[in-house]
Amino acid sequence: MIAILCSDYINTTSRGEFPMTAGHVRGSGRGRLLDAAIELIATKGLHALTLRDVAKTAGMSLGSTTYHFADRTLLIGAAVQRYAEDEISRVDAAVEAWDPESGTAEDLVAAMFVELGHSFTQPGSVIAQMEMYLESSRNPELSELSKRLIAAFEKLIVKALTEMGVAEDQAAKRAARVIIYADGLAIQSAARGTPNELPEDAAAAMFTLASTEAP
Repeated sequence: MIAILCSDYINTTSRGEFPMTAGHVRGSGRGRLLDAAIELIATKGLHALTLRDVAKTAGMSLGSTTYHFADRTLLIGAAVQRYAEDEISRVDAAVEAWDPESGTAEDLVAAMFVELGHSFTQPGSVIAQMEMYLESSRNPELSELSKRLIAAFEKLIVKALTEMGVAEDQAAKRAARVIIYADGLAIQSAARGTPNELPEDAAAAMFTLASTEAP
């Protein structure tokens, strides 16, 4: 059953059939600037980002930009924080929304693979996440956000596996290696210039990592 769900997951993620993240109001001046900043982080890199570029991408004046964010550091911090908080909220919602009386454990496993594939289908998401991880080595505040993001994904996987009857300590070990594999895929896809594509064997590999006992 899990193998079939993995197959469905890889087909779905390749088509990009995922809803946009909810949580923050889009379209407001601040929201447009944060969206533009995340887009530019993905295309130019975090250190190349300037207030002027963000203003231009958002279709706003530089004065309006500095009204919301006095300097580049504040803008980058807010943009990365929103990205991470959106991802954490989305994954937490997937865990909380599952009802064992109306859905099966297999349904939760399917949802788990869909959520793991989400980052690959959102333009710029993989690069933004990698930039956040790299900057975390120099910024303690971003490091805490990165840890929370990783923990949210691990929580989702542990929940799915324990519902399938896997002991919690074993589920935690398997979750950690699934996340390591997923992050490795993200790095390789970015390095190849195809950050929104998954290899054909990704589903099978994740199934193996999630379903076999960890030492």
